[in-house]
Amino acid sequence: MIRTVNQGLSRARNVGIQAAAGEIVAFIDADAAADPDWLYFLVTQMEAQGAAGCGGPNLSPPTDPELAQRVARWTWSRWQTVSILARELHRPR
Repeated sequence: MIRTVNQGLSRARNVGIQAAAGEIVAFIDADAAADPDWLYFLVTQMEAQGAAGCGGPNLSPPTDPELAQRVARWTWSRWQTVSILARELHRPR
């Protein structure tokens, strides 16, 4: 484990990327719960589409408080817009 005490999320992820030895680097936040098949589906889609990177929505479990549900819905609506724009920008012409 690599620790970057009080240096921020970006610094921690950059240090993790620099230390990585594999082909794919995946991040999940400490307060998130990943589906057991999360990485399988992530890698399968990346390989199928020849993608260099990807991201996903912030889905909140139904048991989360109402505020968390609202934040997840707001984030999901913004993520869809960004995802559509990114596909358009990278579409072969």
